[in-house]
Amino acid sequence: MMLIFYMLTVKNPAGQDSLIIAGEKIHISISVIIAAFVWMIFTWLSSRILSTAYLNKKGAEISFPAYNDFYIWLLNVPRILAYFIPVILQIAALSLPVFSNNADYPLILVAGHLLYFWVFYRYFVRKKILNLIIALILGSAYLVWCMIFMEKTHELAAAAVLNWKILVLFFFFMQTLLIYIFYKWDYNYDDEPSVIKENDNENILVKIHKKWMRLYNIFALVIIIFFTLTIIFYPASEFIGTISILLTAMGLWTGLIYLINFQIIKMKVNLWLPILLYIFFTGSIIDRYLVDTIDNSGKAPRPAVNEFLDNWINDLERRDKIESAKIFPVYLVIADGGASRSGYWAGKILAELHNNVSDFPLHLLSLSGTSGGSVGNSAYFSFLKSTSTLPSSGINPEKEMDDFFSSDFLSYSFSHYLGSDLLWHGIPFPQFVPDRAEALEKSMERSHSEFISSYFRGSLDTVFHPNSKLPLLIINSTHLNTGRPAVISNARLNGVSNRKDILSLIEDSLGKQIKLSTAVIIGARFPYISPAGNIHGESFVDGGYFDNSGGGITQELLEFIKNKMADSTENNLWHKYRDKLKFRVIHLSNGSYSAPRAATVSSGKAVPPSQYIAENLPSEIERQELHPLLNDLAAPLLTVIGTYSSQTSYSNSRLSTYMRTFEYRIDNGFTRFNLPIREDGIDYPINWVISEFNLERIRRKAEGIDIRKLQEETAVDYD
Repeated sequence: MMLIFYMLTVKNPAGQDSLIIAGEKIHISISVIIAAFVWMIFTWLSSRILSTAYLNKKGAEISFPAYNDFYIWLLNVPRILAYFIPVILQIAALSLPVFSNNADYPLILVAGHLLYFWVFYRYFVRKKILNLIIALILGSAYLVWCMIFMEKTHELAAAAVLNWKILVLFFFFMQTLLIYIFYKWDYNYDDEPSVIKENDNENILVKIHKKWMRLYNIFALVIIIFFTLTIIFYPASEFIGTISILLTAMGLWTGLIYLINFQIIKMKVNLWLPILLYIFFTGSIIDRYLVDTIDNSGKAPRPAVNEFLDNWINDLERRDKIESAKIFPVYLVIADGGASRSGYWAGKILAELHNNVSDFPLHLLSLSGTSGGSVGNSAYFSFLKSTSTLPSSGINPEKEMDDFFSSDFLSYSFSHYLGSDLLWHGIPFPQFVPDRAEALEKSMERSHSEFISSYFRGSLDTVFHPNSKLPLLIINSTHLNTGRPAVISNARLNGVSNRKDILSLIEDSLGKQIKLSTAVIIGARFPYISPAGNIHGESFVDGGYFDNSGGGITQELLEFIKNKMADSTENNLWHKYRDKLKFRVIHLSNGSYSAPRAATVSSGKAVPPSQYIAENLPSEIERQELHPLLNDLAAPLLTVIGTYSSQTSYSNSRLSTYMRTFEYRIDNGFTRFNLPIREDGIDYPINWVISEFNLERIRRKAEGIDIRKLQEETAVDYD
């Protein structure tokens, strides 16, 4: 469990950002301290009971005095396991990117803490003042080093750095207190081997067993109550935060695993195989991960894409603008996936364009995205929906984006993942609490932006009600059964693409509807974080498996429009205005790109350097031999992992190349606003909750983008 915690927090940027959040908010800091203490004591008690049971079982097989050596070993292992929980939290804190130097050598810290444990505990046992002096020197030197070492690397990190210095002091005090607890509670069983008589072995172990079981039951009850509150009560999960939930879950599963192993030792039967077979059997009885559907409200059905495009160009205000302009820019937005990071980036850029580009909504034809990109697109679509019905609503899109993405979407979902979702595998009945995907939906419906959340709670047939002022919204997903790309859109895309239309499956096969929150999460069911969603026997997962930006469907839409513009049928405004309509794809991307490079059109003539763009192709990696064992066992898995990102890279590259040869483009027809993976040596984390530190970094990055080209092309006429 400690290794899992270490990998999730120290080695994972998302986990590190969750730790930064704990340093930014006092109530989460206190929750982390309490949860860490409970896990620490529960780990000690659980392993203590297990070691006692194991010793009871093996006692008859081990002769005295070897029995005592074995006993002392089993006595100290639980202590070390519990002792290292606050140690790992300190290492995680010292590894945070907000500090000037990361803890590059955690093993040195581990060795130092082990030495401190041994010296300090020996003082209590032997009462030698020298041990106390050495322990005080070691502890003081370490704390002074921490306070000097933990200097902020960024002006925005001041609050988190100060609070984490205090937290490190608390955790160090916690591990010191634990040493004293070992002495007070466990010292009677820590005497010299000669004190334990051969004939007393059984009586001593029975006494230990009863003592630890009482304490175990008390702490088990505390953990169960604490964790249950986070599952059934959304404000509780948001209040204590992701790290506290993770620490509590570590305690929960530590206790459960030790309890099963205790029964194995007691019954002398290996229960793990029967348990796994039972879980597999119950899982075949009922599918717990059904997509939540609601009743159809009876609104007008979605238009076909051809009808949608005609309505869009026939909008009176838009048509007047086209008539009076020499050139009318048309924008198609694609947004990369990446949880709240990409969602906030997409939402902020769209809000910037809305506030600073003249009549941006009139020029916006489509919003296509995946995962977090779809969340950002849908948040902006909600704003456009409100202004189309209440033009003078006075809502500021930038503020609403800030409020919405400052919300904690992860904790409530995470508590369901580590609690009810895992435990329910052994229950052969329908799950009456939300699964982790539905919990994620509900988190978005209860965000800090009531304005956006009110639309996320709305039925799609209401939110998607036809309106000529609204763009085409496309949420990308992947059909798990076939690997085929799938979409949810406010228009039926028959004739544009053969991608699976999820909303048609829901409407036609089930006669039902879904909420906007459900729609965006269908496209954001990222591996392991959210389960595949079952709709009428068909499963859907994250759109990033096939296309992580929505570039593929956008290219198909452009090809459809191109054919429509060539159609000289009477009253076809797309044909009539074909010389005025000029298209630009706006890519809201997450990641680094290679240097600009030239390309050629089909005639073989090179494109002028002014029209070069940065290709979104995978960069060359350092040559590395594949281990023969990995080659035999994991080559297919490694290939799938590699194609997960490269598929999107090549899709976006094809779209950018297509735009350079598209007859009705502006310039090269492709503009990219990129949020890099890392900046100033600090990652922008992919997570469903983001610290204020990183939110402010993204906010400043978005406010500094260069949108002058878009401002110019929408503000003046072109020859």
